[in-house]
Amino acid sequence: MRNMLVSCAVSAAMLAALAMPPQPASAKSIAIVKPTNACNFLVMSLERDPAGLNVRAGPSTKYAVLGTVPPIVESEGGMTSVAGPQFQVLGSRKGWLYVESIGEESDFTGKPERPMYKGRGWISGKKVFANIQSTKGFVKPSAKSAIALNWDDAKWVSAQVQDRHILACQGVWAQFQTFYKTLDRTGKVLGKEASVTAWFRGLCGHFETTCDGLVSDY
Repeated sequence: MRNMLVSCAVSAAMLAALAMPPQPASAKSIAIVKPTNACNFLVMSLERDPAGLNVRAGPSTKYAVLGTVPPIVESEGGMTSVAGPQFQVLGSRKGWLYVESIGEESDFTGKPERPMYKGRGWISGKKVFANIQSTKGFVKPSAKSAIALNWDDAKWVSAQVQDRHILACQGVWAQFQTFYKTLDRTGKVLGKEASVTAWFRGLCGHFETTCDGLVSDY
């Protein structure tokens, strides 16, 4: 009888374990791919998925998940608030960023910091935001290189930005691919969506505020 009770208890425990959702392996037990370049600027998560943004061991969805950070906080009406987890960008590879999760600022969220992964890992450059405090973008990560675009030029005044991805980084520079549509004076879209790639510096990891002390290009 005692053996039967033990067997039933073990079976119940096994069934309970099988019913549990899979959990990420301990970050301490996973080898993390290191970048071959060095970067230094802040970005903020753009993830809206309630499940949060995965931080991975390498620059691909094939790598293990080290942990997650919660989605951005949105104000009433679906407008993006200033609140969201921040990352220090340390490197990049093939459209992915090697980052350190540094949490979120309670001053902006108005609430205590939410539980989240704190540590280093890789996130997609499509999932983050940086407020560009520069109007000039360059062909290379140098202000001495050719200008790829200048948002002050008449050509870009009627451009409506649709999305912006970070492709790579170097030091305080980031290479952005900006998707845009051109509008006429009435606001009608002219032609199809297009994109332009350029390197910018003067990057601020906040939605609705500026960062002091950045070198910018105007």
